[in-house]
Amino acid sequence: MRNTLQLGLVVALVLALTGCFGFLKPEDAKLEQLELTAGAEVVEPGESVTLTVVGKDAKGKNVVIEPTADNWSWEPENAGTLTVDEADPKQAVFTASAEFEGEVTVKVIYEELEAEVSFNVAEVEILGVKACDYVDQGPGDYEQNYTNAKQTDDNNGVRKRENDERGYKALTWFSHWNWPGHWIQWEIEVAEAGDYALVMRYATKEVPPYTDRWLKINDEEIHGADNPIEFPSTGGFGDSPEQWGFVVVPVNIKEPGTIDLILTHAGPEGERKGLNLAYLALVSPANVTVDEAFLLRIEEAIGVERMEGFWN
Repeated sequence: MRNTLQLGLVVALVLALTGCFGFLKPEDAKLEQLELTAGAEVVEPGESVTLTVVGKDAKGKNVVIEPTADNWSWEPENAGTLTVDEADPKQAVFTASAEFEGEVTVKVIYEELEAEVSFNVAEVEILGVKACDYVDQGPGDYEQNYTNAKQTDDNNGVRKRENDERGYKALTWFSHWNWPGHWIQWEIEVAEAGDYALVMRYATKEVPPYTDRWLKINDEEIHGADNPIEFPSTGGFGDSPEQWGFVVVPVNIKEPGTIDLILTHAGPEGERKGLNLAYLALVSPANVTVDEAFLLRIEEAIGVERMEGFWN
């Protein structure tokens, strides 16, 4: 009798939890919309992307759907091939043709509902520099800056790290970018004008506004006092892999050629707080998905080498 009672309580608890958390489909759940997502906004010719469709009720909760391969379509048809997962037809893989570039739209029609998602097929271009390959730096207009700081380690500007193993090999990253007004200039050769994503790899234990930076490209202010670039804290200055983060900033390059890119420390005046920078990269198309895997591709493209054993 006792075992029977315990079993009954367990069953009741499981039913209550599954009902509360939506693990079972409610009897009155009604499909109201479809949501279709792609795993990337940019796919290179010859590469693949996974697409997923889900059903939603009026409150946005998931509803079980059972599409088939016939529910999927894409255009233009010469853009590539679409393979629907036989085991789970809510997923499909689109593989772009090696000869195609342009926009692709994938569509799902199910029970008179429709959803679509678009992405670009395009070659990805990566341009960039190591942080230590700057061409100039200066103290800015602040009366108190690195040139007259009491901390003598700061007096010569940023310090190019040669023997400090924090993930990247010698003369890649620098430290001591600590004082407001301190600007640093890089040159990057750009073959084509257009929209790019500026990707910056950095580490800091500080938080905005102490880590804010202004950005100029060819003397044009892109981010200034009214809209500084914010660098969130990564938890430290690069002593472990998780302390290296990145930010992505959309920029428009108006003319091809050698561009001057200047970042200026924009923290509160007189406050000595900084961040370490490893590299900067311009990536096209600008809406490419930047994640940890893509960072490896950036580093390979611009010649950044990682320290063995650090990232394991």
